[in-house]
Amino acid sequence: MSDHLSPGGIGDGLIGNSQSPIETIALRLLPGADIRRDLENLAKKEHISAAVILGAVGSLSQANLRYAGQDEHTALAGKQEILTLSGMLSTAGVHLHMSVSNAQGECRGGHVVYGCLVYTTLEIAIALIPQLEFQRVPDAATGFKELKIVPKSGSKSGTGPAIPMKLPTEIELSAFAE
Repeated sequence: MSDHLSPGGIGDGLIGNSQSPIETIALRLLPGADIRRDLENLAKKEHISAAVILGAVGSLSQANLRYAGQDEHTALAGKQEILTLSGMLSTAGVHLHMSVSNAQGECRGGHVVYGCLVYTTLEIAIALIPQLEFQRVPDAATGFKELKIVPKSGSKSGTGPAIPMKLPTEIELSAFAE
């Protein structure tokens, strides 16, 4: 394991297969949709074994976030602009974090709980990882159900190296320079 990782390290190790492409889906949640509930329903309806949110933009008429270390959620007053939405999805459950800003540009962020309702739109891009299964199992150290990453039966995931991260080169980046 690399010495630049935090003392907690990576639970269960890295699992990936560079031979299996990641599939993507894009969707729009309509006004009044509950983000958490609808993403849980999507995972179940589409039998999503493992997925990650790539990006999302939109707005909320009502926002409820649970801040770190808090047992109760906080309802945020007024309409909110969604700055980020990130998380993991599977039929076993979702783990979502979101940052929002109000009309004064003040930002808040935390765990997405039920009651985050779309105001005008929520446009989301999701990467499906079909060779993996995300499970939620009790963790004695945290007291929560935490992520367990398991290769799907018949998948060669985990037998090879983790998916390598390729960084852009200066030549690739220069195409975007003014």
